[in-house]
Amino acid sequence: MKCYYCGEDANDKDEHIPPRSLYRGKNTFLNSMAEKQDFIVVPSCKDHNTNTSKADDIFAFILADWAFGSQFATNVMTSQLDKLENLKKKSKTGYELFVNRMSAIGISQMEIGTGKKIIDASKFPPHERRKFLQTVMNKIYKAIIYTLNGNHYSSSPEIDPDWYLALDQTQLERLQKLEYEWSRKIKPQIIISGCPEVFKVNIYNRNRMIITFYNTVFCLIELNPETR
Repeated sequence: MKCYYCGEDANDKDEHIPPRSLYRGKNTFLNSMAEKQDFIVVPSCKDHNTNTSKADDIFAFILADWAFGSQFATNVMTSQLDKLENLKKKSKTGYELFVNRMSAIGISQMEIGTGKKIIDASKFPPHERRKFLQTVMNKIYKAIIYTLNGNHYSSSPEIDPDWYLALDQTQLERLQKLEYEWSRKIKPQIIISGCPEVFKVNIYNRNRMIITFYNTVFCLIELNPETR
C-alpha cells in the first residue's frame, strides 16, 4: 500500500480524515459521535500521520476559537486544555513541549474559563497560524483526492486555502456569491461525516472545494482561480 500523501510505503497506522481531534470533548454525546463517524480512512506513512498529530491538536484549537459559541467547538477547546492539565501531571517534559508549541502561536493563558473566550486566534502570529492550518488542510485535501481516485495515490499540488468565518458578514457574503457561481456550473458532490455539525465537504471538481467546520468556519480550495 502507498501513502495517500506522498506515495511512499504506508508503514504507519491508517490516517483518519477529518482529524479525530475535531470531535474530542468532555461532552458524552460528542465522544459517542466521534466513535461513529464515517471517517475517510487512508493508508499512511509515519511522516503524514503520527508525526503530524500535534499539528492536528493545534488545528483543532484554532478552529474551535474561530467557531466560538458552537457546542462542539467549545467542548473540543475545553477537552484540549484538560488534556494539557493531565499532561502536566504525567510528563513535565511533554507538558513543556506542548506549552512552548502553544506559545509559538500566541496561546499564553492555559486555563479554562467559564463563559469567556480562552484563546484568541487573531493574536496568533500569521506565519505560525498558516503553517499549522496548511499542514492539516493538505492532509485533508490529499485524502479526499486519494478517495476520488478510487483509493489510489496520485500526485497533487500543495494547497494554501482561503478561510472565511460566518461571524464576518462581508466574508460570508463573498463566499456565498462564489459558491452560487460554482453551483450554477456544476452540482457539487457532498461528503458529510456522521456529524455534519463538525465536518462537511462540497466538491465542485478536483480543483474547487469548500470544506465546512462546525457550521461556521469555511475553507475554500481553488487551485486555478484564473479560470473562474
